[in-house]
Amino acid sequence: MQSLTHGEELSIINPYFPRRDEYIRMLEEYKEELEAELKEVNKELEEIKKGD
Repeated sequence: MQSLTHGEELSIINPYFPRRDEYIRMLEEYKEELEAELKEVNKELEEIKKGD
């Protein structure tokens, strides 16, 4: 019998806890959102520096 990971155990106990693959997908989406936001911040920072 294959043992379950902690996340898999939690997803059985609590169906609202995501499976590993779903959690990875969520983290990847979050990372993309953060990268897009960082790009905007860097762009704004460069615009402010040009104004000095």
